[in-house]
Amino acid sequence: MRYPPRRPRTSNIKEKTMGRPIQKRQIQAGDNRIQVTAAYFTGDGAVTPTSVNSKLYIDNQRSSRKFTVKGLGANGDKSEVLTLVGKATPAEGEFCIQCILDDSTVTYVTRLHNRTVSVQEDNDPTTLQHLPFTRLTEATDEGQVSNKANIDVQ
Repeated sequence: MRYPPRRPRTSNIKEKTMGRPIQKRQIQAGDNRIQVTAAYFTGDGAVTPTSVNSKLYIDNQRSSRKFTVKGLGANGDKSEVLTLVGKATPAEGEFCIQCILDDSTVTYVTRLHNRTVSVQEDNDPTTLQHLPFTRLTEATDEGQVSNKANIDVQ
């Protein structure tokens, strides 16, 4: 007597999971929170840089590289899920976060973690580094802390 065939096990098949989300105290609007350098909202036709008149910030995390980015500015408020990229000029549906290394090298964040970031120089994956980061203002971010990436804050 034979037993009927077993159904395939689904527990061995793993889905991609995001891991731990970024802490809310590091993102969203407010003082000493991570600032988005530039974003390209769908249908805008141009990259929106952060300036005095238009503030860009991460509202929440959707996956490991996708975030809801909000823009507050003279042209109205915008909100969209965008992909984090490691280049200076993002394409449509992308955004970037600039950071400065201790030797004043300008790099761009490719992945955000709670205490560390993955950074690379403008669209050059051969320069990828994984470093702890600090959040500093634009005026104080160059060469302050050695072996750390300095990210601008709002």
